[in-house]
Amino acid sequence: MLAARTNLYFLLPTSQAIQENLSVERIECVFTQPGPNTVDGDRQHQSINAVDRCSSIIKLSKLTPLTILRIAELAVEAGLPAGALNVLTGGTLVGKGLIEHPGTDKVSFTGSVPTGIAVGQSAMGAGVTRATLELGGKNSAGFLRDVNLDKAVNGIIEAGFLHSGQICAAAERFFIHRSQIEPIRDKLAQRLSTLNIGSPLDERTEFGPATNRQHQLKLGVFSTRPVPKTTPSSAAVT
Repeated sequence: MLAARTNLYFLLPTSQAIQENLSVERIECVFTQPGPNTVDGDRQHQSINAVDRCSSIIKLSKLTPLTILRIAELAVEAGLPAGALNVLTGGTLVGKGLIEHPGTDKVSFTGSVPTGIAVGQSAMGAGVTRATLELGGKNSAGFLRDVNLDKAVNGIIEAGFLHSGQICAAAERFFIHRSQIEPIRDKLAQRLSTLNIGSPLDERTEFGPATNRQHQLKLGVFSTRPVPKTTPSSAAVT
């Protein structure tokens, strides 16, 4: 076991770093990105742990494990000490076992609200009081009245369609000044009509498939809903 130390950062006007001795932090990432990609969970914690000699165990999404497995290989090739970064694949039982293991001192989870609640309850039940939960998200982005239209459209494409929107940081709604709704809507529609849809293995692809059948069916339900009419008096486009 490596000597363990981690920093807890508080991003406040009076920022401070508190060092506490820990043995192992378990990081679970279940949120998925399309194709061979996967979200690498709590990236900040992983970086801090690597610098401060705190071992991490990453339990991957069973749907998209390949990227982090490759990153772990690259970490070893780069000289990261053995045992500093550990990767496990599997389902719910694997995750639950890691949370409740007596050697786990901290849990970080990125995923859905229901699963996050279960993770938090398991952590508290096991006496792991250090738990970080990054759950769901209905991120919004706002544009001022004098925004450049092309920059606004590019921002919407990047914020809402990166990794086909299958990322926790994706923006799901955009607040636009009423005077700019129609111009941005028209430019956005034109831009979306030209997106290159295809295989994530093709570097020319700009929008890939859903990561799994369940998610595809959910998107299908959304696509059949009536589209609300947008008027110049509207305050936002969602």
